[in-house]
Amino acid sequence: MRAYLLAVGLMVVVTAPASAGINRHETINIDGTDHGFHYDSAIPARRRNAVKESFRRAMAAYAPAFAVPNLEVHLYFENRAAADPTLLAQAGFIAESSPGKLGCNVTIYKHRELRNDGALKFTLAHEMVHCFMHASRSDLRGVTAALNATTDPNAWWVEGSAEYLASTLYPPVGNPIRTTIAEFSSI
Repeated sequence: MRAYLLAVGLMVVVTAPASAGINRHETINIDGTDHGFHYDSAIPARRRNAVKESFRRAMAAYAPAFAVPNLEVHLYFENRAAADPTLLAQAGFIAESSPGKLGCNVTIYKHRELRNDGALKFTLAHEMVHCFMHASRSDLRGVTAALNATTDPNAWWVEGSAEYLASTLYPPVGNPIRTTIAEFSSI
């Protein structure tokens, strides 16, 4: 089960999720907007490059599709597990991270399901969909943290869309879409 899909706190307003392990900071410039990449230097370069590749690819695909030109993202790549052991990653909306920009923090945690670079790329692409959802739909910003997969039909739209769109960029690892459909079939 890919529990990150509907973990409590998946999309809450966050300001600075960085832990003490975050000790390196880079800027990724895409179309004139600087995005922050914050990580633990103990994470191998190959893994950091996989995250940057997925981020660039997601921005190129999703920005035109969602028509959100003013999104600024801060990626936090942790070398520690989340407090919730089922949580792989989370996206959180920031009202205005820089003047005139809508912000989103994405935190990727150390998790056994993300050892594979393909799973890491897919998971980041999934979380980036949530960033664009928040930026384009203000009605989702405060609601999605409380979604319950077993009772809320909006959970299917929010998470199913993220799973589907991520799968257009990277093949799902561990067949999460089939699992997600099974989990939401009771709605």
